[in-house]
Amino acid sequence: GDPRLADAYAPIPLEGQDVGSLILRSFTERDELDRALFPLLESMARPRIASEEPPKVEQGLYYLRRAEKLAGVTEEQRLTLQKLMTEVAYFQARQKLEDARRLVGDALVQLKLAAESQSRHARSANQMLSTVSPPARELEEALRRAVHTLSGPQETPPAPPVQS
Repeated sequence: GDPRLADAYAPIPLEGQDVGSLILRSFTERDELDRALFPLLESMARPRIASEEPPKVEQGLYYLRRAEKLAGVTEEQRLTLQKLMTEVAYFQARQKLEDARRLVGDALVQLKLAAESQSRHARSANQMLSTVSPPARELEEALRRAVHTLSGPQETPPAPPVQS
């Protein structure tokens, strides 16, 4: 009946994973089951979060979130989970920056539309637009650079020529 437990123990899409040893075991305690499920979820998450492809990283994050709900994992498993979550933190931050860029751009478009209208909010929208437009455009460009330029593969500068 506990929704948290339902999420933790819902069927896991195995996607070709070998779970023969898990199926043959019997668990008398939930903690024992948690400790046995953790390696399965970890093995499904790890390659996905390392992929750099957003849909795959999202799948990996799904498995990590499932693993987070297992209350009976060992301290070592908890540390492994924490490490994997820090690897995903970069992806999540990058996605949030991209979402913020999109929201700022959308807000400017909406303000411009309202400012150019004959509505009762046209004057306020115009004032808001004149106040926020320059810094919002700078923010939008900074977010675009951060997500699309700075987070891309870093080129190693060529080595200086060797002088004899």
